[in-house]
Amino acid sequence: MWNDYSEGKQTYKQLANKYHCSLRTIQRYIQKAPITQLKPPESKYLNLIIDTTFFRREFGVMVFMDTNSKKVVYYQIVKTEKDIYYKVALNRLREKGYVIQSITCDGRRGLLKDFMGTPTQMCQYHQVAIIMRGLRKKHQSQAGKELKEIAITLKNSTKNKFYLNLYDW
Repeated sequence: MWNDYSEGKQTYKQLANKYHCSLRTIQRYIQKAPITQLKPPESKYLNLIIDTTFFRREFGVMVFMDTNSKKVVYYQIVKTEKDIYYKVALNRLREKGYVIQSITCDGRRGLLKDFMGTPTQMCQYHQVAIIMRGLRKKHQSQAGKELKEIAITLKNSTKNKFYLNLYDW
């Protein structure tokens, strides 16, 4: 049950249906489960995706995942999202001997610079989200409609193809 919950990303309701018991029973089992330690990645070279997700106003989880191994290599419970938390976490990974080859993050101003020369980029989801915020759902102008179409192709385009689409637009 714990593996289904933690690795299979199952909700309490889905687990209750699968194991034919109440939602409360599932919650009790999960709360009693021992907390497992993160398994260190096999390679010392990391390409990280980093982000913080908030579940309540002052309860968030900052997560660092290695794209090569698809494993979480660091997490921390936080009350706010501050650049210093990310920098401290990166330093802890470096102190353990990991070489951080690249970082993909949500585009916070402080995160996209000053990571000790590590190549850093904004994730495509956040790039598209920023563009979409500036456009209406049903944009009136032809230019707005075209820009929306180009933005949607970002995740499937090569860098050159995307630049060409923008240039042609």
